[in-house]
Amino acid sequence: MDKLLAVGFGGFFGAILRYGYGIWIPRIPFLADCPMPLPTLLANLSGCLLIGLLKGIADCLYLISPSTSLFLFTGVLGAFTTFSTFAFESWTFLEDGKIFELLLYVSLSVFLGIVLVWAGYNLSCRLFQDP
Repeated sequence: MDKLLAVGFGGFFGAILRYGYGIWIPRIPFLADCPMPLPTLLANLSGCLLIGLLKGIADCLYLISPSTSLFLFTGVLGAFTTFSTFAFESWTFLEDGKIFELLLYVSLSVFLGIVLVWAGYNLSCRLFQDP
């Protein structure tokens, strides 16, 4: 039951953060006219960086308990990032015949996401490993 509550509470906070991104990002003047679905892209990419950073901290400092890990990784970041919205927005580009936008969006999301997880993990390990 504790694990379920950790994921549930984390998901509650992650979903609120994700909703805030969806409201806040389009209000930034120079981002308002971007053809990419920036709230989803930026939420997913920042989530990738955060999961890399936090996993590196967890591995190097042993500070994150299994319950905290469920809360942060599965709950907060799982709800904050969203694969289904990414897939739907990708399909919409395809349906609208916007192949360049589709390829750019998918490439940025997947490849840059992987790079950000790697970068976050390596950065936190370098910062927090024993000298």
